[in-house]
Amino acid sequence: MPKQRVTMRLDADVVAFYRATGAGWQSRINGLLRNAAKLKV
Repeated sequence: MPKQRVTMRLDADVVAFYRATGAGWQSRINGLLRNAAKLKV
C-alpha cells in the first residue's frame, strides 16, 4: 500500500520510546494506528 507523508505532533517521550525500539519504528506506529482504527491491510 503506498505511503503518504504527513506531519503529526506527538509528545517527545512517545517519539523517544518508539525511536529507541530501532529501525522500523514509524512502521510500528502505523501498525498500531491501523489496529486502533480496525483497518485491514
